[in-house]
Amino acid sequence: MRDIESLISDEDSLRERFSDKVDTSGDCHIWTGSIDPANGYGRISVGDFSAKAHRVSMVLEGVDISDTRVLHNCHTKACVNPDHLRCGTSSDNTADEKSKGTFGPAKLTFDEVEEIRERYESESVTQAELGDEYGVGQDQISRIVNRKRWV
Repeated sequence: MRDIESLISDEDSLRERFSDKVDTSGDCHIWTGSIDPANGYGRISVGDFSAKAHRVSMVLEGVDISDTRVLHNCHTKACVNPDHLRCGTSSDNTADEKSKGTFGPAKLTFDEVEEIRERYESESVTQAELGDEYGVGQDQISRIVNRKRWV
């Protein structure tokens, strides 16, 4: 994983761009910029790559996030309120997911996998749209249609 802190060359410029994309009208500060359709997290360009907005929020607050996960206490993926975020381990993240009931891969049946492949080949439907419809990420759909999963 790249170190966001080392890529921030002009923190004031980033802070301004960041704050322009945050709705602070509620308890959760909701990211209104780009949202990754595969996972629902906000994204912002930092240097030459795209970073998760909640991670950048912590960096802008002066928190060292290297070698750690940034977890949501509020369980709202688009929230970037530093008061709702905390650093944790992969184990902490897994425990959070289990407590929310979001841990583990979505289960698809063989018939659904075949249907996904047929629809992707015959309809003008994107992998992201299929992922939304079947409750899995675009990356999972890509592995299915390219026969890297469910061969």
